[in-house]
Amino acid sequence: MTLTRTTPALAGAYATSLAGRSRDELPVPWTADPGIDDCARFCSHVIWGGKPGPISWVDNFKSAGDGSYAAGAGDLQPWDVILFDWEGNGVGNHVEFMVADLGNGYVRTFGANGSDTRAAAYRLRPKSYILGRFRPAWVTAATPLNHVTPTAPRRFRMFTIVPVTSNPKEPAKAAYVCGMRGKRAPIKSPYHRELLTRYRDNGGADTMLTAEMDIVAGYLKRVN
Repeated sequence: MTLTRTTPALAGAYATSLAGRSRDELPVPWTADPGIDDCARFCSHVIWGGKPGPISWVDNFKSAGDGSYAAGAGDLQPWDVILFDWEGNGVGNHVEFMVADLGNGYVRTFGANGSDTRAAAYRLRPKSYILGRFRPAWVTAATPLNHVTPTAPRRFRMFTIVPVTSNPKEPAKAAYVCGMRGKRAPIKSPYHRELLTRYRDNGGADTMLTAEMDIVAGYLKRVN
C-alpha cells in the first residue's frame, strides 16, 4: 500500500474534516456497510484511502506496510494509530488516532465507531488500555509530544460556553460561546464546541491543527 496522506498534518486535517459523520448515515468515504464495525476501516482510509479502508481488523495494523508497530504506550506521537486492548489479552479491540497525551493518564484521540457514538469524533481514553501504536512512514517526521509548541496558554476568561434549553427539565441541545463583553454567538456543532473547549483549556500539550485554530478564531472574532 502507498500512503495517500503523507504527513501527520494532512492525515489530521482530513480525519477531522469527517467529524460527525457515521456509518449510521451513509454515504461516508471509508465504508459502504452500515453493519460492520469500522474503526480500523476509518483509520486505514485516512492513511491509505480506498472505500472501504484497506484494513478491517485491528490487529492487522501490527503488520501493515508503510510504517512500523511498537508495543506499549511509551512512544506516542500525534496521528499515530493507537491499538486498544479492552480485555487485557494481548488482542486489539479498537483503534483511534493519537492526538495528545494529557499527562494525567489519559490521551485525547480521534476516530470512529467508539463505544459512546459511531460518529467520527474526539475522545478521551485511558493510557492503561493501549496495546501499541502503528506509525505510518510519514514523509516528514511527526513532532514528539514533549517538544510541541504551545498553541495557546490557558485563558479561562476569554470566553465561556453556555448551554441553552427552552425546558429546564430537559438536557440542553444547543450552546453559545459568550465573550467577556456580553457578545455571544451560537455554536454550530458539537465538533466546534469540542474545539472551543480544547482551546480554552489548553495548557500547551494538546496540539491543534491550523484548520482547527481557524474555526476557533472565527468564534473569538465574533464575541470579542
